[in-house]
Amino acid sequence: PPIGVTAARTATPAGTAGLPVSVLSGTEGGRGRPLPALDELLAFVPGVLASGRGDPTLDDRVALRGTGARANFGIRGIRVLVDGFPATLPDGQSQLGPLIPLAIERIAVARGPLAALHGNGASGVVALETPSGLGDASAARFAVQAGSAGTREAAVGLSASSPRLGATLFAAREASDGLRTHAAFTRRRLQGGITWQPDPANRLLVRLAVQDDPFSASPGALTVAEFAADPRGAAPRNRTLDAGKAVRQQQLGIGWDHSGHAVSLVSRAWILGRDLENPIAAPAPLDPTHGTWIALTRAVRGASSTLTWRVHSGLDLGAGLDVQQMRDVRTNRPHVGAGPDGPAFVDQDEVVRELGGFLHAAWRVHPAVVVRGGVRRDGVRFSVTDRLEPGASGDRTLAATSGSASIAWQAGATEAWLGAGRSFETPTTTELGNRPDGSTGLNRELQPARTTSLEVGLRHGAGRVRLEGAAWTAVTHDAILPAAEIGGRSLFRNVARTTSRGVEFSGDLLLARGVVARAAATVIAARFGPQLVDAEGTPIGGHRLPGIPTATLRLGLTARRGPWSLDVDHAFRGATEAFDDGRQRAEGWGSGITNAALRVSATTRLSLHAVVRNLTDRAVASSVVVNAAGARIIQPLPTRQVSLGFALALD
Repeated sequence: PPIGVTAARTATPAGTAGLPVSVLSGTEGGRGRPLPALDELLAFVPGVLASGRGDPTLDDRVALRGTGARANFGIRGIRVLVDGFPATLPDGQSQLGPLIPLAIERIAVARGPLAALHGNGASGVVALETPSGLGDASAARFAVQAGSAGTREAAVGLSASSPRLGATLFAAREASDGLRTHAAFTRRRLQGGITWQPDPANRLLVRLAVQDDPFSASPGALTVAEFAADPRGAAPRNRTLDAGKAVRQQQLGIGWDHSGHAVSLVSRAWILGRDLENPIAAPAPLDPTHGTWIALTRAVRGASSTLTWRVHSGLDLGAGLDVQQMRDVRTNRPHVGAGPDGPAFVDQDEVVRELGGFLHAAWRVHPAVVVRGGVRRDGVRFSVTDRLEPGASGDRTLAATSGSASIAWQAGATEAWLGAGRSFETPTTTELGNRPDGSTGLNRELQPARTTSLEVGLRHGAGRVRLEGAAWTAVTHDAILPAAEIGGRSLFRNVARTTSRGVEFSGDLLLARGVVARAAATVIAARFGPQLVDAEGTPIGGHRLPGIPTATLRLGLTARRGPWSLDVDHAFRGATEAFDDGRQRAEGWGSGITNAALRVSATTRLSLHAVVRNLTDRAVASSVVVNAAGARIIQPLPTRQVSLGFALALD
């Protein structure tokens, strides 16, 4: 199915018309960059804020309308799909470690209530698509770039093609001496796929992804004073204890797509294995001179299927089922930098099982009007077997019913929609695995968050202009927030009520032949409900939610003339609160950050590239750590980065 339909999880008479779904190609998102980062690809998607964290051990933080902005690692509250296979685990956390930028062919971002059909932790959806390899000609692509701080990256993509059978293979290696102190890393990636299309209605696909990060050093977050003194610095304990992470991950998936005249079926099955060693600076219990060495072995398996029946030309009915299981074997030990040093203080198995099903309908009640509705039921079961304290073992099942409804109007190149929905988000295993008293076992007080949202949107695209905007309001009950840190373990709690209201906008304008101006803006007012207090009893009612910038604005210009192409963008960001009680914040970006990319087509197959990020070398915060221990709130935006590279395409 088209990637926009995959993101919306609906195949309707109007496709994605009247839905807040943005679709762009990898080339369009890269804007002249040979190997763009995720934040560059998503820079002009309305309502999206993707931020690097200045730490190679952490994925970029991705927030949709503020959701996900508080994630301390990984991606929270957003469902991520790669060729229809989930990069989101049963507990709602997503990781994009194995992804190779060169392999991204298309991106779709779905925002708003419609994401509820994806289940737990789905306040939005990011769907990525890689090449199928189907076609008449085989091809090879190469991209290399090198730049500041000894950063170097190379990627290759190969495809063997025929009309019915295609195979692709992508490989990448990236290494750096570190854009900050104690931030060196090496990353290796492999992605492969086979696609067989015996006839136009059926397609079989197999996908493989491998990640191998021998060791990435972690500089950690900085205090405001440390950041002012040296924005490229590292937290002292991170250096002393050699904090970092080593990861190996493999994922294999098989899928079948059928698109008949009346019935369509999309099915996926997958397995995933992950091994992690993660020495962190957080103090071990009983001995604060030691850090915590986290060892994790993970096994995931799952399957999903979505069936759509076209009753007649104006009515579609759909149903789907998702099942997934994750098993973690977790061990935490003290360490002093050279490896584990002492007996385990956490030794447990954690199992998460997810089962969800949904029903969906779309009805074209008028040639210009489509009504959509869906309902979903989810159950997520968490189990812990504690080998050190058997009495702490146990299980919990968290269940919820979610749903969404919308009405969309379309006339020519103009679309408008009104939508409402209810979604839920369980705690992750990390959040649920720590009790308020600091002991092991399941936290039985922590509840899933439930959000009710309403939005109205408008899109227009014709001639030289493309515009899209939306306004929304969302109320969350039992929001899951960081509360405190005890013995190196983060504790979480529910907050009775939070509200979020915002507007988002994006637009493209063709100024002249080969010259395009772009803009994207988001303004969010996210606050705690009235009369709330934090874990220490301090009033926080009405305060801004930490981790969410007050506003973001990005302006861009792309100009192409002959073999030359120049892309320039300038980004602004408002201040970001760092604590529930508003005691400290990261200041905004003031006059803003400028980025530029120059591309020269030396031949029809070879292009040369120069990329500059943070052109004026400003020291600003890229993101913040919410309620951070020791007030280590600042994750710096890297200072000026310059890279040179080339891309070669052979077919």
